[in-house]
Amino acid sequence: MKNKIVTYMLIFVSIILLFQIVNSGRILKREEALLDEKVNSILILKSQKSLLENRLDEEGYFSLLGNQKSLLALGEAYDDNIVSTIKDALYEINISEEKKLLIPYEDMGGVFLINQVKVLNHKWIIANFSDGSIWGELLIEYNIDEKGITFKTMDHLLYPIER
Repeated sequence: MKNKIVTYMLIFVSIILLFQIVNSGRILKREEALLDEKVNSILILKSQKSLLENRLDEEGYFSLLGNQKSLLALGEAYDDNIVSTIKDALYEINISEEKKLLIPYEDMGGVFLINQVKVLNHKWIIANFSDGSIWGELLIEYNIDEKGITFKTMDHLLYPIER
């Protein structure tokens, strides 16, 4: 009887060990697959990061803050908030009568307002305007002097109406 109990115990322990070995192998394979997936995701994200950094560098090239020569040309007018100051002055034109001097189009069912502004360098701005259904862009020349900031539209375009 004692031999049978020992034999059954050995068989039972052997089955448990076999189960553990098989189960551990499956778990290891699954974890390796997850690890490979994570490594691939990291590689993809790193390549996307480098592409976005390159794109950001390209976008920053035509920007006042990315152009040291333009910042030097501003001279005493330059401070850390110069871009915000220029944008604020341009947005204030939205609520004044000077808007008609910058946006050379008559309002067509809505009021044209300047939406987005990018300060390109120490002399030029590109701006987007719309009335909600009609869109256009402006190339604006600006000048900073002791009186303030003055703007003059150099060129403009109106996109075709989508139907």
